Amino acid sequence: MPSAPVPISFTLYVPDRKLFGGNLGLSITVPSGFVDYRASVEVLSLGFSREVSGWGMGDVIPRVQLGWQHGDFAHTVYLEAITPTGFWEPGFTPIVGFPRPGIDAGWAFTWTDK
Repeated sequence: MPSAPVPISFTLYVPDRKLFGGNLGLSITVPSGFVDYRASVEVLSLGFSREVSGWGMGDVIPRVQLGWQHGDFAHTVYLEAITPTGFWEPGFTPIVGFPRPGIDAGWAFTWTDK
């Protein structure tokens, strides 16, 4: 099943103004991809094969995040939404996006020993 790498368009905006003492970040991710699937089954001389290929846009993911720096320790909290804007159809087609929305929240931290 060969497939091409998924190109991703990512934009991040960080204004100068602080929010709750942290840096606000607003981002949007727009993935796209190409799939090329080939499948075949041979059972008792009855053959079945299927092939599908094509480009599609993935699900757009807007994100808001707040990040703080405390000496060597930095941490960020974020909230993002997965919007079902990608190419998806029931059946055997190039599936580049998910057919459902979602919300993801998280916390990331980094310790840098200088």
